[in-house]
Amino acid sequence: VCVRVCVRESVCVCEQVGKHILGQWQGKGENVRDSHPYRKWIELYGGEEFENATKEACSICDELAAKANSETRLEMLQAYSQASRFEWMFWDSAYQARCWPIALDGTIA
Repeated sequence: VCVRVCVRESVCVCEQVGKHILGQWQGKGENVRDSHPYRKWIELYGGEEFENATKEACSICDELAAKANSETRLEMLQAYSQASRFEWMFWDSAYQARCWPIALDGTIA
């Protein structure tokens, strides 16, 4: 159960942050060129359907946390915190035009 809960927490972070960043960009009237390589992804995150899915995923996490014991809630918080760090690293590496600092084998570049 804990692994599934932690995965949901991680997905929730990705959805929340992506929606916030890309939604703000779209909210400023920025149009994505048809030729933009990430146009579909940007439009997905900025859309109403994705917003509803994000709310539902976070609601599921809240419900699971409410039913969980304190040990599981702590693990959920740790998973959410770690996922938040990775999400920040993802967006920061793009902003700074850097490669992802952690290799698939876990070593740090």
